[in-house]
Amino acid sequence: LRSGKAQVQARLRDHASELRELRIGPEAPADPLLLVLGRNEAPALAVRVVDRTGAPVPGAFVFLEQEGKGQQLLTAATDGTARSTVEAPLPSRVRAAAFSGGVWGFGPWVSWEEARDGLVVALSGSGTLSVRTDHLEGQPVVSQAGGWDVGWLLRLLGAPLRLSAERPLVIGGLPEGRYEVVLGSTRITVDVSQRGVGEGRLDG
Repeated sequence: LRSGKAQVQARLRDHASELRELRIGPEAPADPLLLVLGRNEAPALAVRVVDRTGAPVPGAFVFLEQEGKGQQLLTAATDGTARSTVEAPLPSRVRAAAFSGGVWGFGPWVSWEEARDGLVVALSGSGTLSVRTDHLEGQPVVSQAGGWDVGWLLRLLGAPLRLSAERPLVIGGLPEGRYEVVLGSTRITVDVSQRGVGEGRLDG
């Protein structure tokens, strides 16, 4: 077997063991691994959405991304928590973002081991991104410094971005930070502050 991390699971019809992770190395044989068959229940991941005061946000849209598996769009229940079943093989990292009432929250990548007990996303955005252009037109790509593609998240919500001379790009409720705006071969970076407006001009 190739050296490195491996995930091992035993299956028999509708039964399966817990998914175990071990490291395989060339220096010595691995210790024996005991796998116990039981009901085949995939692990679940919970994402709790809270506001600035720490109160739960029912009905919030939750974007859950598993590394190498893409994104899911979920909705928080009455307790502010969205849950998703995680199928094997388990992802190395996961992250979550959330949106409700015009306010965004972006979570960082965390390892699966850290995420097992659940993720928390705080809706804390209060800044605004404003971009104008004189000549360009189209659907810009807007990326947050942590890697979240804000334009793609809005598209999942049925609100794709559009920029033209007659229609400036304005996105509110953003957490403070640096955002990159790309349209064609032209790109700019805009700093958004808490409760402030970050302005930029995109022209080829």
